[in-house]
This record gives sequence, structure tokens and C-alpha cells, in this order.
Amino acid sequence: MANKIIPLRDFSPTSGKQYLFDTNIWMLLFCPLGNIKKDKQVKASKLLSYIISANAPIILTSLILAEFSNAYLRLAFEQWRKTPENVSGKFKRDYFDTQDAIANREAIVGAINNILTIQFIQKFPDNFNNINISQVLANYKTIDINDLFIIESCRRNSWVLITHDGDFNKVDSGITIVNL
Repeated sequence: MANKIIPLRDFSPTSGKQYLFDTNIWMLLFCPLGNIKKDKQVKASKLLSYIISANAPIILTSLILAEFSNAYLRLAFEQWRKTPENVSGKFKRDYFDTQDAIANREAIVGAINNILTIQFIQKFPDNFNNINISQVLANYKTIDINDLFIIESCRRNSWVLITHDGDFNKVDSGITIVNL
């Protein structure tokens, strides 16, 4: 079944729907290290405000928070490696216990706490036991497995996926995707 793809300009949130923000949206909203794509940051901020104004739930899972944390810290690591003395550094061996990494993990905790205080956030269990793992694995050749778990969760729960990752468009699963 084909996905319903909605460009942001044609999207209007409603209180009757539930929205799942992909990790890349949370990165735009809460990761100052990624201070790029200013136009997408502005769009993501406005979208968050529109969804809150519509009194619509924003679904949050542990997978999304784990991806957010990992992406944020990996981004910090890549910036750390830009200095000549760290250019050949390894993430776990050389970076993970540095003051920079510790400070960034503290910033990540702060960002996650801020996300959790957003009005209409609904923490939702991942329910791995209910996921159609055969469907996930059948499409693993197409996109990342994390994205496939997100697709399956959206399909199973009729959530609208908000993202700017074009990979989600590669797997027809009958979900609604709003592309930033």
C-alpha cells in the first residue's frame, strides 16, 4: 500500500491525529551543535507550534530518544575530530570519556528533559512484541532498520510521521508522511 506523502506547505495538523517526530526533527529543534539548515529549523519550530495549537498529541518513544542521544553525541564527536590533535580519534576509545563528551552528554540530558516537558508529548511504549518483524526485515535492504521500526510503529498505530528523511518514502507501507 502506498504512503500518503504530504509536503509541509500542504499540511494542517488536527487534534484527531497523533504525530511522531522523526529523530531528525528533534535534532533540528534541540541540538544546537547541528546549527545548520536554518530554514528547516524555523519550519520545524513552526510545525511544533502548529501541532501544539491543534491540541494534537506528539508521540515519543524510547527508540526516538535513543537515536536523538546517539546522533547528538556523534555530531559532537565529529566536531571534536576536526581539531588536528583529534583527527584520528575513535569514538569510544578516545572521545567518550573526554570533558567535551561529558559536557555534551549533560547537554543531551537537558535537551531530553526539555522535550519531555513539551505540552501534548505522549510517551509511548515501543511494543516490540507486537511489531511485524518479518515486514521490518523484508525491507531492511532498502533503508535503515531503525527507520523500519518507526514505519512499522506508525503503520500499526496510525501515527503521522513528521520527517525530512527521504528514505521513508522508499518503503510503501500505507502510512502518512509529512515531509519538512
